[in-house]
Amino acid sequence: MLWWRKEEARGHKVDKNGGWWSRGEAGGGGCGRRWSDLHFFSFFLWLVRMVGGGVESGILCKVADTLIKSEVYSDYVQDHLAPSGYLKIPNNMNDYLDKCKFLPKLNNEVPGERNLTYKKRFSTLQNLVLIMSEQDTVLVPKETSWFGYYSDNSFNIVLPAQQTKLYAEDWIGLRTLDEAGRVKFVRVTGAHVAISDEDMKEHMVPYLKSN
Repeated sequence: MLWWRKEEARGHKVDKNGGWWSRGEAGGGGCGRRWSDLHFFSFFLWLVRMVGGGVESGILCKVADTLIKSEVYSDYVQDHLAPSGYLKIPNNMNDYLDKCKFLPKLNNEVPGERNLTYKKRFSTLQNLVLIMSEQDTVLVPKETSWFGYYSDNSFNIVLPAQQTKLYAEDWIGLRTLDEAGRVKFVRVTGAHVAISDEDMKEHMVPYLKSN
């Protein structure tokens, strides 16, 4: 779910605060890099797959999951099942980089195809609030909410964001934001999308721009 607050200023759209709640990197992190007419002060990403992850439970999702796992990087699956666009299989990185049509491009992971505009837009944020739930069993691994993910060729080692190449080589501007003190790594309790009013008041309200 995407939301943002807008105002008109000098004929241009100014977006003070934006956010994405669940349902993947496809909307949340992407809009801040791809949509040139959106300019955020603060952006909140709550329980979002930033660098890949699993598929939700449920009958329809389990059917989709079966199709995805069979040939996740085939043209058919990539074109017809949206979650396949942000499914990153650590022991199949070559196909992920070559054939996955969304996430590797958005996160500037493909050598020789990195879009500096994405980094420039992302780096303009004054606050990036990344919220991870300790009991989340939908996002696998849960650290993807913080840009952490499995090490290449391993399902056993989860790297924190700061140890990934995306961060170290600053492909999207995450390191730039973090070193400037503009990234908030927030840890909450509860299951996926179990958002309490108290957590919202504590971790979101202080960063909202109201004027």
